Amino acid sequence: MLKAFIFIDFCSDLCYNSIQNKEEKIMNDELKNKRRKKAECYFRAYTKKIQSLDYNELPSAIFCGVKFIIFYDLTPESSKEEFYGLFNFIQEVKFLMKSLPLKLIINNFPIIKDYNGAKFESKDYFSTQEYLSTININVPIQEEIDNFLWNYYNHDLMNFCIKEMLIIDKLRKFEGKKGLLESFFEENHLDVETYIVNKKYHYLYNTKTHKISWMKGD
Repeated sequence: MLKAFIFIDFCSDLCYNSIQNKEEKIMNDELKNKRRKKAECYFRAYTKKIQSLDYNELPSAIFCGVKFIIFYDLTPESSKEEFYGLFNFIQEVKFLMKSLPLKLIINNFPIIKDYNGAKFESKDYFSTQEYLSTININVPIQEEIDNFLWNYYNHDLMNFCIKEMLIIDKLRKFEGKKGLLESFFEENHLDVETYIVNKKYHYLYNTKTHKISWMKGD
């Protein structure tokens, strides 16, 4: 029987660039300001291109929309409305993506020239080209947009997808549902122990045994 231990942060810190340790969670003020300004810049550019009603501006509007999502930093203080707003924005960008011939999107998001995917069993330049050979890039991708995004090897699009997944996970928790990972384990009948990490009071709560383990303070 598969046994795994997954730590699920009570504050969903995985959404906020805080995966490793306390030092990694604290963004330098200067860096935060740079990212905020970039996000604002890309949002203004996106809005301007959409409002122009110029079809030729849509590919670059998509580029700006993806960049905005990447540079927009959520925090533990981000509200439910903020998460929903970003989720709706992502769906708007994806609607534009699936409405355009795929080649127009690819032009702005070139394939990463990494050729070692087979060695590490991950996607790379070759796997992306193989995937593209199975579809017609001269027509809109339509409902296959998610399949394209997960098979295409480009850092911006990968980060865009990851941000969407993290937002969906948080929205599920806002609605009182289990996170995506926990739901996956249950649906596949995996024997998994998950923990809620409460950093404020320094303890781990085992959601299966309901036991509490105390952590050492900083």
